[in-house]
Amino acid sequence: MKKTKIIIIVSSCIILLILLFFSIFNFTKVDVYKEGSKIKFYKKVKNEHTHLNFFKPNPEKYLEIEDLIIYKNPKNFDADFSEKQNYCARLIAKPGDKLHIGDTKVYVNNKTLNENYDLYFLYRITMPDSVNFKELLNDYNVEIVEILAENKACNFIATQEQADEVAKIKDAVNIRKIYLPLGRFIYGVFPAEAQIAWNPDNFGPIIIPQKGTTISLHRKNMPLYRYIIEVYEGNELFHNYAKTVINGKTVTEYTFRKNYYFIMNDNRYDYQDSRGWGFIPEDQILGKVL
Repeated sequence: MKKTKIIIIVSSCIILLILLFFSIFNFTKVDVYKEGSKIKFYKKVKNEHTHLNFFKPNPEKYLEIEDLIIYKNPKNFDADFSEKQNYCARLIAKPGDKLHIGDTKVYVNNKTLNENYDLYFLYRITMPDSVNFKELLNDYNVEIVEILAENKACNFIATQEQADEVAKIKDAVNIRKIYLPLGRFIYGVFPAEAQIAWNPDNFGPIIIPQKGTTISLHRKNMPLYRYIIEVYEGNELFHNYAKTVINGKTVTEYTFRKNYYFIMNDNRYDYQDSRGWGFIPEDQILGKVL
């Protein structure tokens, strides 16, 4: 009887050690910089391109809006998954959510997103006379983007708190946040179609694709979902004003096979995120920053 108990205890300890090992294994170092700070660790989530998924949480259940996530560039198909560069961005909307950006404010499911972290925007300071802005702004830890009006104005990237400090500069005529107006089309912003005149500061509204959800297909929404259907989900697609053909069959609707996410950089002036790339497939997400 004693021997049996010892075997049970030893076996239990071994199992616990194995589980502990794999649990620790799922916390990984990463060489990624975000706004000048190095990200140290992230917890892995299930991903078909990686191993040991049994021990990892399901991304749809584990990841929450406003989490910082590590992901791969979804449009880099020339490299193996493990060789792709890692990126870090903020999770803004999950599969099935409705997203809208209006004058830089973010709305998810018709509610303002309460973003309690530093956000960086473009600001402009105007002075009455020409000045050396590199010297003038040297102590404010802001990034100068452009000097205008014969050295009388300067665009810079900063948080609201930093901009408020810059506004205290003696003789400053004006300081204001710069953003693109509604309806101003910017090439390079998803889906890069003039008929959908979105820009980094006024984007959507749009529904984030969710696995198992069926949508109607028509000429107005085809630019939004073409890349998903053709590339991310590997179908042969033909579309014109008369009909849509997927894998040789004429269709009027499509059912997504994957979950997708919408991410944004905390530096909102940098739209190398879902505003530029579009939806991020779940299989390109590595995990959550700790």
